[in-house]
Amino acid sequence: SDLVRDWLVKMESEGYSAVTRKQALCALKFAFDHVLRRDLGQLDLPPMPKVRQTLKVIPSRDELVGIFQQMTGQARLMAGLMYGAGLRVNEYCTLRVKDLDLAALTVNVWNGKGDKSRLTVLPRIMIPALQRHLAWRSQLHERDLAAGDGLVELPGRLAQKYRNAPRELRWQFVFPSTCVREGNRWHATPESVAKQIRTAVGRLGIQKRITPHTLRHAFATHAMRAGADPRTIQDLLGHESL
Repeated sequence: SDLVRDWLVKMESEGYSAVTRKQALCALKFAFDHVLRRDLGQLDLPPMPKVRQTLKVIPSRDELVGIFQQMTGQARLMAGLMYGAGLRVNEYCTLRVKDLDLAALTVNVWNGKGDKSRLTVLPRIMIPALQRHLAWRSQLHERDLAAGDGLVELPGRLAQKYRNAPRELRWQFVFPSTCVREGNRWHATPESVAKQIRTAVGRLGIQKRITPHTLRHAFATHAMRAGADPRTIQDLLGHESL
């Protein structure tokens, strides 16, 4: 524990941010509790400064149009859902075929942040592209099944409860990875979207720092500017407080 304390004190003296220091402390606590099975003890650390709220960088609608036009493939669709449906990064990565209701223009988000589920909107303008993507996704799943694969990991004990579900199309990830391991096709990673966004921002000469999560901020800001009710936006985002 003395070594841990000395390292964290050194981080403070070298000017590491409060967020970084808290993250390091949490990682060490987890490692001691669940890996080493040892008590970390009292560290007697200097007080952590209050984390300051940062300004949100919001791209304009014109900037977003330019960014989307530079993007291709399923990364463009994933970015479009972040902006059009207000999804978090992990939510669009783990979205399953059954969660999209193109007729009702809704997206079901299961076990989101705080283990909460919610219903959010699906932009009408994205329907044709999503229909083409889902048709391709169905063909990919058929090829996986023909190759003896076609499995997908299910949450909790659903795979034990519904034996055939891991091979059903409706449980497959909407945005698949190219990687298949032990018969399982995983979902795409956030980096596949972030990389294309960085490239697009660079090509367009946009000086704002824009990440995939920025698109979720833009969803909220642009919806409010369009006159949407703040409480409705809160529910669509899945925020506990306004």
